[in-house]
Amino acid sequence: EGIMKPMARRTLINTAEKNGVAWRDIAEELGNEPAVKQAFAEIENKSVEYPEYYLQPFHAYAEGNLCWQAAVEAEPATYSMAL
Repeated sequence: EGIMKPMARRTLINTAEKNGVAWRDIAEELGNEPAVKQAFAEIENKSVEYPEYYLQPFHAYAEGNLCWQAAVEAEPATYSMAL
């Protein structure tokens, strides 16, 4: 993964939080919400085969943009785009 990706990620999150976007809090709250996990369990279809490029490392997510971390960070990431 190298050093640049984690540093860039940390800078993005810190900049968002310095500007009023509670990135870590929002992501943690969503990631720990039982209703979200339940809804995902109800709709998850493990037979779906995603194109390989969705599962490749991309920006801050080593597991690709379809990983759980990307999902719970979508809201604060969207807020930070307006900064």
